[in-house]
Order: sequence, then C-alpha cells, then structure tokens
Amino acid sequence: MFPRGVCTRFSTSQLHLVLKQCKSLTGQFHTGSAESSAAEKQHERQQGNQLENQQDNQQETKSDSDLATKENSEQVQVLTEEQMSSIQPQNEAASKHPDLWKNPIDMRILPKKYKFTDEEKKMFQLSTYIFHEIGESGKNKRNFLKALAIYKKREKVYNRGLVEFLSTGLDNMKEWGVHKDKEVYKAMIGTMPQEKFLPKSKWMAELGHYPKQQQCAIDILEKMQNNGVIPDEKMEEMIEERFGISSYVMRKYTRMLYWMPKFRHANPYPVPWQLTDDPIQLAIIALKRMAIDLNNKITVWKTAEVEEIPLEDTFIVSAQSPDQAELISAHSVDVPLVVEGSYSVWLRHKQQHYFVLKSDQGRPHAPAGDVEDDSEVDWTGLNPYLTENEDDQAVLVPPSIHCQDDGTVMATCITGTSSRDSVVTWIRYLQQSNPKLEHIPILFSIKTHTGQLDVRPPT
Repeated sequence: MFPRGVCTRFSTSQLHLVLKQCKSLTGQFHTGSAESSAAEKQHERQQGNQLENQQDNQQETKSDSDLATKENSEQVQVLTEEQMSSIQPQNEAASKHPDLWKNPIDMRILPKKYKFTDEEKKMFQLSTYIFHEIGESGKNKRNFLKALAIYKKREKVYNRGLVEFLSTGLDNMKEWGVHKDKEVYKAMIGTMPQEKFLPKSKWMAELGHYPKQQQCAIDILEKMQNNGVIPDEKMEEMIEERFGISSYVMRKYTRMLYWMPKFRHANPYPVPWQLTDDPIQLAIIALKRMAIDLNNKITVWKTAEVEEIPLEDTFIVSAQSPDQAELISAHSVDVPLVVEGSYSVWLRHKQQHYFVLKSDQGRPHAPAGDVEDDSEVDWTGLNPYLTENEDDQAVLVPPSIHCQDDGTVMATCITGTSSRDSVVTWIRYLQQSNPKLEHIPILFSIKTHTGQLDVRPPT
C-alpha cells in the first residue's frame, strides 16, 4: 500500500491506526492472519467499553449524530498533515521530465520542444562554426560535402555531436543550394556509423533504440520528401546497415518509396523540375497551365519595343482564345467589364501574379430559330423528356467553357511589374485585336501584392 521506505517512519501503533482508518472509509480491508484479526476485535471491544463509560459520565445528553461525528473525528485525526503528505510522495522528477517516448500532439520519437543540455548547445555552436568557416570559400555542393568529410574524419571513433552537426546541416541545405541533391542526402546518412545503432531484439526496435539518432535520420528523410527527392535502393542499404530493418527510419523510408512515385506522376499537367529564370518563359508556362481552351493563344509584348514612351518599361504576356474574342464581340456595350487581380499561381517554388478580364454575365443565348410556325414541329419527338403541356420558346445554347460561377473570363495576363499602369497598357494592346473594347466601359479592381486596393485614377 505504501511506497518502499515509507513504513519505517511510523511506529506499529500509528500504522495500525492508519489501517483502521482505511477500513472505516472503504469497508473492504481484510488482514492476512488470524492473530491480527483477533487483536483487532479485542481493540474494538475496548474502544466500545470506553465510549460507554464516557456516555455514562456525561451530564448532557447528545444526539446520535453528534456521537457519530465525534467517533469519525477521533478516528480520522490520527496523523498530522505533514505525516499524511509524507505517506503520498509526489513524483517530482516525472513532472519535470516528461515522457520523451509518447507525445500525443507531435507523434515523434522526440518532441520538438526538447530541452537541450549545455553540452548539446556547445555542439550546435561548434557545428555552426564549421559550416561558417567552410562557407566563406563558397556555399555550394563541393564545400558542403567537404564539411561532412571533415566531421567524419575528426569524430570517426566517438561520433560526438553527430545529431547536432547533421541538424545544423539540414538547416543550411537550402542556403547552400543542395536541398534537392540526392547525393548530399546519402552523404549525410553515410556520416552515421555502421552497426552501432542496430537493435538486438524486437523489443529494442519497437521502443526506439537510440531515439535521437533515429529522429535525426527521419528528419533527413522528411527533408527529402518536402523537396520531392525520391530515395533509391542504395539508401535502403545504408539505413539497414545503420538502424536495422525493423527501425522507425526504415518504416519512414518504405512509406516514402511507396507513395512518392505515385504522387510524382499523378499530375496530368506536370511542371518541369528545372525551371528557367526567365520571367517571360515562366509567365508563358503559367498561362498555358491555367488555360482550359486548347485553342488558347499566347501573345508577348515588350512595352519598350511597342511604344516610344511607354507608361512602364516592362513585358506583358496575354492569353486569349478565339472563343473569348467572340464573347467580347457579342458583349453588350452598356454592361461594363472588370479587370480583377492580382491572383497568385505557383510554379513549384516560384510565384506568379496574374490578372483577369471578366464579365459578370454569361454568354448570350441564341435566338429561337427560323421556324415560323412552332405547331408544325414535333418537340416531343425531338426531346423525349418534353411533355405535351410544355411550350418550348427557344433552343438554348450550352454555356461556354469560359463561363465560371463568378463570371465569364475574357482574357488573362501576367505583367512584369504587376502594377496598375501595366494592366492599363494590356487593355490598350487588347483593343488592337478586339476593337469593341474601345466602346465597352472597363472597371479596374486591382490589388497590390500586400492586399491593398489600388484606387488611383487612370492615366
């Protein structure tokens, strides 16, 4: 009942009174021998006789409730509060150091909010110094592999600060431009020693043998997954040599090898893995991906070549199909068009901002036709779902593919500056191929990249 070492603090009479108290509260306590039960019965008889003598000597009568209260108080108040607190010691070490193996929020082997020791902080500082010194000659793949080789040569025996060094390398991979290089990830896994972290049984593997090292290797694989780098069979051999086939690192590897090839080829409109740095070519790729019309035509203008004194020296990439040009020619002059933007579209890690010329109305319906006498046409024969009581007044034309829920898209564009002046220049260039735009009022609802509305008057 009591923790080991607590019973030595109390005498036999005190322990007996505590056990007696437990019996009165629960009613389920039973002693383990006949002698103790007989002594307990005798003690109860003595207490009963003492209570009867006290009741006879008293001059005032008391109610049964008062007597019960007195008995309970005499039985409960056996030990002081300090003694009772010593009976139930609190596990302060467990509260200060939470369980590192089960985190219901993060589900990692080690929690993200891990409290580093002073020695680990020193290792982080040393690792940062190594990458800083080598990075002065150039932050590239060659120097990054050189830093890994220097650590592996210095700490080939004890591997001190291995986790801290690899974690620092993970933080610097994008800055050094090696976050999409598979060879660098293999070199980081190869920095870990072989056969040192292997579990010797299933229990050791399931309980996370060497949890910090396993979590570091999982972070490396997670970095590969976030950057779209698919591991190969060579990495599987390296993980098996270092952590075993039943480790958490191997489970992470097998899940990546199963799902990542499926997602890599799931997009029917794939984006090139190596994107160009030319903004015009990026704008053309973005507009082609957004176009749902196969007859969409891309037009590129450079304002400095088209005009002698342009509003802005920039480029304009416009996308419009012949069907959209017909929609503009059929649009009413009294209904304005709206230019909205800028909206964002991503080509992997590169962002583009585009604008849309649209109308709140859909495509106008076609006339009823050249049939003079509707009574001569058997509509029920042409349409089996049309009953005799229904009167069909016109044959409706299906809406265009450019008709969306919020309006009809007339054209889209991407400019070099994404400014209001460049969008106004785009509308002037569209008037060359769409003469009716000169007579249609156009409203500009343009927002900057920060989300602020541009309300300047047109120039």
